Amino acid sequence: MDSFDPRATNKQLAALRREHGLTNQQVADLIGAPLNTVKDWGRLSHPPKCPPYAVELLELKLAQPPRIKSRKGKQSSE
Repeated sequence: MDSFDPRATNKQLAALRREHGLTNQQVADLIGAPLNTVKDWGRLSHPPKCPPYAVELLELKLAQPPRIKSRKGKQSSE
């Protein structure tokens, strides 16, 4: 029987950060979470559980083509 790891999503988030070279601030900006929350998920001792939707949202955001800001501050995908 496999043991349940309540911090599995924290590990997934950490792996995505490493794989894509993201900072905590970049992750927070991408998923719309407070920076301190993202930092807490990465704590080594007694971190709060990262919700699965946060990892899923980050995966979706990373799969999108990069957006480039135009000179007027509007974002475009060109």
